[in-house]
Amino acid sequence: MERETVLSALTSNLRLVVPNSAEATVIEQSSLLADYGADSIQVVEIVSRTMRSLRVRVPRTDMSRAKDVATLVDLFVEHAK
Repeated sequence: MERETVLSALTSNLRLVVPNSAEATVIEQSSLLADYGADSIQVVEIVSRTMRSLRVRVPRTDMSRAKDVATLVDLFVEHAK
């Protein structure tokens, strides 16, 4: 799976879940919480929607390592194999 595919899915789901984010584009050097105004519940929703849309299952134990978008993308790519 390509990193761009994951970023595109994250961007689409961010726009669906977080109010006032219609123009947002997720970049790897950002944090879902701080940079996009998503609260912890919204982050869980974004990640869950992205897992469903990409048909990738990332274990919760691994997900706890994701403190930024780059690490989250790494996890999706790693578990898509």
